[in-house]
Amino acid sequence: MSGSEMNRREFMASGLVCAAGLAIGAPALAASYPSKPIRLVVAFAPGGATDTVARLVSPYLSEALGTPVIVENKPGANGAIANSAVKNAAPDGHTLLLSNSSFIVATPHGATDADVNPVTDLKHIVMFATGRLILLTSPALKDMSLEDIVAQSKADPRAFANAAPGIGSINELAFEMFQRAVGSQIITAQYAGTGPIMTDLLADRVNMTVAAEASAEPYLKEDSLGALCTFGAERSAFLPDVPSSRELGIEGLDDLMFWNGLHAPAGIPAEIVVQLEEAFARILENENLQQRLADMRLKTVLLQGEDFERRVQQDWDMFGKIYRQTHG
Repeated sequence: MSGSEMNRREFMASGLVCAAGLAIGAPALAASYPSKPIRLVVAFAPGGATDTVARLVSPYLSEALGTPVIVENKPGANGAIANSAVKNAAPDGHTLLLSNSSFIVATPHGATDADVNPVTDLKHIVMFATGRLILLTSPALKDMSLEDIVAQSKADPRAFANAAPGIGSINELAFEMFQRAVGSQIITAQYAGTGPIMTDLLADRVNMTVAAEASAEPYLKEDSLGALCTFGAERSAFLPDVPSSRELGIEGLDDLMFWNGLHAPAGIPAEIVVQLEEAFARILENENLQQRLADMRLKTVLLQGEDFERRVQQDWDMFGKIYRQTHG
């Protein structure tokens, strides 16, 4: 046998070995998963609502997977820093993103320099909680009807002012969807955060804002602010005196809510995705976790696979459309 023929046979054999290695690589990786602690990335600073959800969920996920789950805060740039960190991580299931839907489907539309398209650059594993949005009003508007507010805004677009915590935020875009549904003409003032918004809303310096139910509830319980409606088809179980947008005859707002989800770098092996889906299916059956999420005014849900992928795309398209209509 010639040396050249030997080399060819050795080369072909080595190629077959490599191909076999690639074929078994993903299952082998999944079989050994997890092999080290998991980083659970959060796009907000410690102490915020999303960070609290992450620290609430992480011990349950750690127990289900049999490895430490460490929350890692990467705040800034409206979630783009966290999105980028997860996109560029190894797709081995050891770096995951716990999201608030705002920086997955809303704020990226206003980012001109972001290097991540969350829809395509991340694998969307499971939506596990949803939260309601409420249209709050200042003390001066507490007794005004929706019809009166719309009529006055049409007569004078500067009669009222809405407040939003940043261009492209889910709060701003939800309000713009509401405006188009009812035909109002109300300007929006941009704020750096929800704290200053609430201060000015209480003082009647602005007249309305869209807020998460957990943030709105204390003000409504003490009757210091009013509420036009909760977005959705039904009233909130926690605020049964506030009408839903559908009750008021407002169309197109039934799916307007925020959610929390789990995501990974695109390219994560399907076998690991299944393990993570099964882990969340188990932990969401825990009544203690359900109650603690309910205490944050979050409803536990389980949306996985293609269903979650479709929901991400649907919300991306919905908020992208309203962002372009609002900001050009």
